Amino acid sequence: MHNYEITYTKADLIDLYKFRDTRYPLNKWMPCLVALIVTYFGMTAAKSANFFFIAALFAVPYILMQLFLVYSPSILGPKFFRNLLDEKLNISLTNKGMYLKSDSFDAELSWQHFGPYYETKRLFILTEGLVWRIIPKHIFESKEELAEFRNLLQEKLSTKQI
Repeated sequence: MHNYEITYTKADLIDLYKFRDTRYPLNKWMPCLVALIVTYFGMTAAKSANFFFIAALFAVPYILMQLFLVYSPSILGPKFFRNLLDEKLNISLTNKGMYLKSDSFDAELSWQHFGPYYETKRLFILTEGLVWRIIPKHIFESKEELAEFRNLLQEKLSTKQI
């Protein structure tokens, strides 16, 4: 069992932003595109039936909601990621899984809980449904420890390199 204390750096967060933006580029704009298509067809149908005002009444809140979903991650995201800089996380890695402990939570996770992992220049990003477990490479004291952890991940999880 290996124990590490994770402290995130600004470079880690920049790498995480790049990963997020390359991993989910369409997710940011797809709801807005769908909203525009639905609104167009709704307005067209309502216009032909002389219910333009009623269609517009329902379409405007829908469009505003979609715009909020598009822009809220870029507004709220930086604050969430900055909170990572303040919190220290202790992690224990074993063949069975990992144990995470911080001031705000405790979690014991087996490798079965995880989906594929991603490796960037500075990070390992382990996916657990919609949750990402972010492990910076700088916590490993040697290249041998880093290679050992990479081998463990390759053995237990599927991989995707970026």
